[in-house]
Amino acid sequence: MFYYLHELANDFPVLNVFRYVTFRAAMGAVTAFLFSVIAGKRIIAFLQTKNIKENSTKKDSEKLAEMHAGKSSTPTMGGIIILAGFVLSTLLWTKWDNHLVWIVLIGTLLMGLLGAYDDWLKLTVEKSNGMSGKIKMLLLILIGMGIFLTYVYFSQETGLVKIEDTNILYKGLPHNHTTVVQFPFEKSWVIPLGWLYLPIFIFALVGTSNAVNLTDGLDGLAAGCMVMVALTYLIISYLCGHVNFSEYLHIIYIANASELTILCAIIVGGCLGFLWYNSYPAQIFMGDTGSLALGGFIGMVALMTKHEFNLIIAGGIFVAEALSVIIQVGVYKRTKKRVFLCAPLHHHFQFKGMSETKIVARFWIIGIIFALLALATIKIR
Repeated sequence: MFYYLHELANDFPVLNVFRYVTFRAAMGAVTAFLFSVIAGKRIIAFLQTKNIKENSTKKDSEKLAEMHAGKSSTPTMGGIIILAGFVLSTLLWTKWDNHLVWIVLIGTLLMGLLGAYDDWLKLTVEKSNGMSGKIKMLLLILIGMGIFLTYVYFSQETGLVKIEDTNILYKGLPHNHTTVVQFPFEKSWVIPLGWLYLPIFIFALVGTSNAVNLTDGLDGLAAGCMVMVALTYLIISYLCGHVNFSEYLHIIYIANASELTILCAIIVGGCLGFLWYNSYPAQIFMGDTGSLALGGFIGMVALMTKHEFNLIIAGGIFVAEALSVIIQVGVYKRTKKRVFLCAPLHHHFQFKGMSETKIVARFWIIGIIFALLALATIKIR
């Protein structure tokens, strides 16, 4: 909304600042942060009065339930704080005629609504662990398909430009690059997949949302790691949306991607504001409401900036958490033996006696290293 104030710049030159992505990204982050901090206190109080609290008795491990017994009175569904700030800041600071903004905004909200329904089932249905894994997976896939079809439809004539028009390499690719994959490290590996891109799109979206969901097990862990990943894609989005930078770095130029920079900044601000209350000892948990939405968000941004493979590096913590569960379940079904003391990975270190705050701090440090490595791959081509 504020973007359009620049149209009055002839009379009020200072309003020209609203044209710039960097300014609006910074203000979007500040707005989301302030909203989370100011509104968060009231939302926490509301959730407490409605008795929307974490149920630690539903843990798969008795030892884990004992470790987390003190958290049973902590409100959950705190993802509402991040989502509300995300919607408000997006409407205030982005260009409303950018289809990528609306797709990511609506897609994130759909993921959040699915997570909220799952949280609601856990809280209202006795002895419930929420939706069955199969139903949740099916709904995530359906949401992913809807996002993909919308993304391809609205990107046919706008949003992505011919690479040859910007004097970047890779001549002869089709006008619509929504289904193109660009590999890291090698500047000439660009493959148009067409409809074969659909399973990649859904896998990235569903996999990321579930990985963030699995990471959300300790105070501040998921939100802090999300800050690192969102900052990474803030930079990537800006580079992809700038003709000169994308040409210099030999990455695909995406005309509308610069607005995704603002969305990433908003998520950074929202997560930092959420950490105000979610850091140890947490006053609120994000629940599936927040974790599915945040995972879906970062998955969409990675796909729409054509940096899907960087997500594996930047989101290394999320990948490790998801892999630990897959390995644990797969090996146990075959051998009845456990690779980890407990999965996801952060619980393994809890079982080894490491304090919660130390685990979170070390995972954050590793998350920063992964983010730097992901950014380094952009130059190594």
